[in-house]
Amino acid sequence: MNEKILFYIWLSSSIFAGSKTPKILLEHFGEIEKIYHAEKKDFEELGITYPDIAALCNKNLDNAKRYYEYCKANRIGILCYDDPFYPERLKIIENPPPMFYYKGTVRQLDDFPCLTMVGTRSCSEKGFRLAYESGFEAASKGAVIVNGLAKGIDGACIAGALDANGYAIGLLGCGIDRVYPYENKDLFDRLCATGLILTEFPPFSKPDKTHFPTRNRVMSALSLATVIFEADAGSGALITAKHALAQGRRIFAVPGKPYDKSYSGPLELIKDGASIFTEADDVLSEYSMSFPHRINLANDNKAPQDKLDAYVARFFKKGTDPDTPVNRRFTKLFEKKEKTAVEKVPKEHTSKLTDNVKNETENSASTPAKTDVGKISPDLSLLSPEERAIYDILFTNGSMTPDEISCHGIKIEDILAAITLLEIYGVVTALPGGKYEAVK
Repeated sequence: MNEKILFYIWLSSSIFAGSKTPKILLEHFGEIEKIYHAEKKDFEELGITYPDIAALCNKNLDNAKRYYEYCKANRIGILCYDDPFYPERLKIIENPPPMFYYKGTVRQLDDFPCLTMVGTRSCSEKGFRLAYESGFEAASKGAVIVNGLAKGIDGACIAGALDANGYAIGLLGCGIDRVYPYENKDLFDRLCATGLILTEFPPFSKPDKTHFPTRNRVMSALSLATVIFEADAGSGALITAKHALAQGRRIFAVPGKPYDKSYSGPLELIKDGASIFTEADDVLSEYSMSFPHRINLANDNKAPQDKLDAYVARFFKKGTDPDTPVNRRFTKLFEKKEKTAVEKVPKEHTSKLTDNVKNETENSASTPAKTDVGKISPDLSLLSPEERAIYDILFTNGSMTPDEISCHGIKIEDILAAITLLEIYGVVTALPGGKYEAVK
């Protein structure tokens, strides 16, 4: 067992992600071993906050050993702050992660023109197509595409980059043992094979809503510039833009019509001085002299429309395109009748729940029956084949732990990745003792 890596896991797990403390410690002590063996008075002299000092004075390595063994058993890499492959671009910000858990291939990212491409989860079809084509074009010309692998714009950019045989990076807001959102599992798997998945959160960390804004600072810091596609004023993509500005990175934004709320975020950025983005060359031409060995502006490969059409057909099911009147109508109905439930569900899943309300409305001649507060009637049509298999096992056998479910031939990592979404969809309920039961 590598003691240095254990100490890095201990530091990363002891201090909240996004804190300035790890960098202060690493710059002062120089070596992780010295940080671990330091005492309370050493931390006080550096002006470390008292909660952080209390955490640093706890030298218990049990959790660190558990994470270490899990990573070793599941082929998960650990990239530490003093590793030669740790990007210098990250080290210059005030709060870099002390380490990453990763899957895939690590490269010398400082030698690549990385671009963060982000936008809303609830994008229009036109926005989705532009994101895919832009990701494909940029990657085919030598750029590395970086984002959070969210549904919508993020996923479209990553898909385009991978279809161009490019290198792309997904930053998670949860543990690397989980695929979130599960709808992008195919992109997750492809990144593990030909790109890179990174997270600063230890294994078994759930996709907590506080993790994503913290994660976004890493996305922007890894890149030379951030490109904002469709994003309303409240989108998480705007948080990434704020991080980029604070880090001295360039901002590019896709212009839209003034009355289109989907572009309210990019338009505000443009008014504040962001550069306009219409195609990949708008960004890459700015860095072609700095990366002549990477960027090839003459490459004019076109995005494969057949693959793009397949992505669009899968993503935009009937009634889910936010630009269509039918979606606006049922979203409004959903918010009125299921407000409590919506507050408990991440935004990226509201389109699925909207479909649920739509189906109930169409299949009933009268007003849909009221549901219990905070409860959504199970709709198994929402589930992927893996999720349905897990639901059926629980339905047949009663309450079970993930380990017990795995005895039915499903990999434990797939169960852990799916079980959170099954809870969110309202078809599975968590019970004491780590067990789950199907909602019938």
